[in-house]
Amino acid sequence: MDVYASMSSLLSPLVSQHQQKPDERIGLEKQVQRLSEMLHETQDEVNALKSQEKILKDELRKIDAVEKRQDMNVEYLKNVLIKFLMSENKQAMVPIIAKLLCLDKTETNKMMESCI
Repeated sequence: MDVYASMSSLLSPLVSQHQQKPDERIGLEKQVQRLSEMLHETQDEVNALKSQEKILKDELRKIDAVEKRQDMNVEYLKNVLIKFLMSENKQAMVPIIAKLLCLDKTETNKMMESCI
């Protein structure tokens, strides 16, 4: 049932009980119409807020996932560096470290030369 219709059905007995003047009845009908409009506006706002809430929750999940990946990457980098420092064959580890640190060819070559 439409909100306007339900409000009208609730108010119509009151209006008929008091045998109000046509001007008063029109005033009440206008109030019902305005209340109905306000209700629809409020429902639209609630729907918009729910949509924004969903978007924000999705963004938070994405941020959490990125943060977890970064924590894992830091842990992995730490383990690779420890292994590199303790390794007797450091040259074998240079390509891995170069990839992790996004080194260019010049930096990779310098690192490789320092391991000789």
